[in-house]
Amino acid sequence: MGVHANTLAARKRELRELVETSQSQLEELRKQTQEAERKATEAQSSLEATQKDLERALPFEKEVKEKNLLIGKLRHEAVILNDHLTKALRFLKKGKPEDNVDRYESKEQCILPIHS
Repeated sequence: MGVHANTLAARKRELRELVETSQSQLEELRKQTQEAERKATEAQSSLEATQKDLERALPFEKEVKEKNLLIGKLRHEAVILNDHLTKALRFLKKGKPEDNVDRYESKEQCILPIHS
């Protein structure tokens, strides 16, 4: 019986160690599950906040596109006006100084009634 008792005691020890190891592993898995659930909750909250931000930003997207289109048109117009002014200055520089005053006055007389 001594051998049988030793074998039984050794078997009980092995089972106790196995139970303790299993419980330790189970506790670790529970902690990992809680951490994963916490992270999932944070991710869901972050997703919801990002979706709200996107909903607020979407109306401005169209406005930004329209403003960029308008800026492009204005830049194009500015380039054309600059070209016209450059040509006009070149034209004025070619003439005599007294002619420039006459040209300016005659143009001014033609332009002023239109704007009045």
